[in-house]
Amino acid sequence: MQLSPKVYLFLQALTLLVGFVVFVFLVAFPLTEGRAVGLSLVKIYMDPFILYLYGAALVFFGGLYRIFLLLDQRKRQVWESLRTLQTLRQLQRTAVVLAMMILSAGLYIRFFHHPDEDPAGFLGLAIVLSIVSLGVARWASVSKNRIALP
Repeated sequence: MQLSPKVYLFLQALTLLVGFVVFVFLVAFPLTEGRAVGLSLVKIYMDPFILYLYGAALVFFGGLYRIFLLLDQRKRQVWESLRTLQTLRQLQRTAVVLAMMILSAGLYIRFFHHPDEDPAGFLGLAIVLSIVSLGVARWASVSKNRIALP
């Protein structure tokens, strides 16, 4: 089923909006987090865990870029192409790497969290985001296998 190009344009705009909201969250959240309230900006943003999350965010933004490219290819009606297969393969790998990074961050928090902090919320969020990321990887794999090149 082919949708209107306006629908793909809307989905591309929604992808950009998600990226912007995540970027703002990544910049603002460390400043308001519990134990970082009285710290300087250098100490907040040089925390190893925050730096790790920024590395994972780069992978996330790479995945958003791949989704943006796929929407553009659908909009231009060049879905069954070698470029689409390459983009789907890259998206699949990006999603798997992101899921592994999220799960490893969850394990780090689980075993090394501060005794006064409760890791349950972060662990729940890590599990949900990993499942979503693996779902995207599965979708990319199924879509990649459905494309029939001449």
